[in-house]
Amino acid sequence: MAAANAQCANKPNVIILSDDDNDNDECELSTFICTACTTLLAHETDLLGKGIGEDGRHGAAVFSRLLNALIGPENRQLEEDEMAARILCTNCSIPLEWKLVRVPRPHDMIQQGRDILHFSRVSRIPVDSSIASTSSEN
Repeated sequence: MAAANAQCANKPNVIILSDDDNDNDECELSTFICTACTTLLAHETDLLGKGIGEDGRHGAAVFSRLLNALIGPENRQLEEDEMAARILCTNCSIPLEWKLVRVPRPHDMIQQGRDILHFSRVSRIPVDSSIASTSSEN
């Protein structure tokens, strides 16, 4: 656990995806997987933030990059001149949410190239600290 905590100390703004998580594991490194097929989609270090949907519970998380995701054929205009492309899981092709492809006025987390995943499409899986410390030594 020390290796995971040391890495967390270097990243003070670790954000937990689910409100159901215990407060005492905030520094635990995690990966994010597709809920449909368990394909690895992202690492904790790529999580930039999260937002809550209109229903007050469901929302989306913003990532700097994804693994195992394809840009699909569907595009969508967001606010004003912003454009997003549908992203899909490479293994099961489930729609994950959107990749921001055009953001004329970037702000905070909303910037071109960022990926938005819907909470219902991803699961947060804590990484065993012994695995994290082994992979960081190589």
